[in-house]
Amino acid sequence: MVKTLSSKMTTLINAEVLTLATCWKLTRTDGVQLFITDHDADILFAGDTYVAASGIARTAIESKADLSVDNLDIVGIFGGSFTRNDIDAGFYDFATIDIFSVNWQDPDGFGTIQHRFGTIGEMETKDGGYLTEMRGMMQLLERRRGKIWSPDCRADLFSPLINPVSGRSTGCGLSPTAFEEFGIVTAVTDDRKVTVGEFSRLHLTPEYLGDFGEVVGVHEVDGKVEMVLTIADKSPMRPTVITTLTELENVANDLNGYYVLGNDIDASGAFTPLGDDADPFRGTFDGRGFSIRNYTVDTGGTDPAGLFGVCTGVIRRLVVENTNVKSGSATEWAGTLCGRLLGEESTNHPLAGGGKIEACGAVGGDLTTDGDFAGGLIGEVGNWTIVRETWTTVEIIGTIGTDVGAIVGRTLGSTVVATGNFANTDAAGTTDLGNGATAGYIALLDAAWHLQASFTASPAWDFNDRMIMNAVASTGITMTFLAPRSMLRSAGSFWDDGIKPEDDITIVGSVSNDGTYRIRSVGDTGMTLSDSETLVNEFTPVAVTITTVGGPRPLDPGRF
Repeated sequence: MVKTLSSKMTTLINAEVLTLATCWKLTRTDGVQLFITDHDADILFAGDTYVAASGIARTAIESKADLSVDNLDIVGIFGGSFTRNDIDAGFYDFATIDIFSVNWQDPDGFGTIQHRFGTIGEMETKDGGYLTEMRGMMQLLERRRGKIWSPDCRADLFSPLINPVSGRSTGCGLSPTAFEEFGIVTAVTDDRKVTVGEFSRLHLTPEYLGDFGEVVGVHEVDGKVEMVLTIADKSPMRPTVITTLTELENVANDLNGYYVLGNDIDASGAFTPLGDDADPFRGTFDGRGFSIRNYTVDTGGTDPAGLFGVCTGVIRRLVVENTNVKSGSATEWAGTLCGRLLGEESTNHPLAGGGKIEACGAVGGDLTTDGDFAGGLIGEVGNWTIVRETWTTVEIIGTIGTDVGAIVGRTLGSTVVATGNFANTDAAGTTDLGNGATAGYIALLDAAWHLQASFTASPAWDFNDRMIMNAVASTGITMTFLAPRSMLRSAGSFWDDGIKPEDDITIVGSVSNDGTYRIRSVGDTGMTLSDSETLVNEFTPVAVTITTVGGPRPLDPGRF
């Protein structure tokens, strides 16, 4: 392509001192345009403002006569208009980009030096930034358009067919309901092998590996399927039990495990947070109503601070008491329980992989802040996460800045599920619950904190004791009932509704199963009742209302 320069631009590039700035005009496939320059100040050119972006750079530009990719890489950091969510959603796939230089002293008066016009090629995201290549127009002649097929599936199992962000077809669209069935343990061979039966349509073969272990035998008994399961270590059926401070500290050696507390733990002294930005906690930590007490965390502002530094896994039913946590406002987040709770943008929000904190409390203790980056329970709540049924009476010490709150420092909000999170603002010393902490976050003064009417009609309780929330109502759930004790739903999630093991629920709207029941176990689309309960078969789906009975109640440590 012939490049024509104005006479003024020709004179400028032959001068001893150049006043050139490179400009990028990028047009995404959804029509959004971005205007960027590597100059140290914004540039107004042809009616558009090119924003100075210090976090973007390019390699040298090289043109070739064949159809290969031109040698131009663009490197940048996330921020401003560039977000990882938009990149993962595919908004930059095949985006057009126009690169040229102008005289920053008089952009419109000198014209441009045209460098390249093409499209965005492969884009990688890592270490808080992105790397992409720009492809020239000639490369279009050899590019295949359409879906790419390979032996490995490109979609996450049970991911939505249509990406909720981009509106494009990116997933498999399968419902987990057709692949799930709940059975009853009919025999226990030893502490590692059980027989699970009463399946009606389960199709598994020996040597099948699942999350809980390996299926070593499958057979049919009286028209029902039974399987023999060897239980895997560090699974929900065979968790690692934590009973000492040393065992708690050893969680750092395997941040992907399944852990439960076996008793209260006194963690007096300095404690190193479990997980950080480079290696977050990805497993499950179930406190079972027990508490971890008296620890002190101060990372000096170099890493997120809290019992958990960074969590993308699950923390539930855990109480922390009389803790001392300090934030380093210059760099990192801090919370008495967790410094940063992060989600995974590529998963099926909100239950397939995002960080979750539920039924947890922080009683007493203090959190010291230099003016920012601190929350009574959690420092930062990221996208694609769940925070529900929590409480805190932590005192906030220091300057209350924009990102400081009694419950969280900051919550990103738009893709966060938050329900039933309470703070005693008299104890905290601030009425601010956190930047972005609106729906799902509730402030109470000390007088109201001890009144049952502030939360529910019954029973009497006190958040300064160990309590668990129990205030869920779900209407219009399409259910089937399988005797003796199983319930299945055709859409939605019991976990997402907030129903937990040991909840007492009432069912209204069924044909034969209206009543009050105690929940034994909960899955995404199925529940089983305690041994004392009995259901009648209802194979035809029916819309019912499920409401949890009563209000917050003692956690009763170790009972469930």
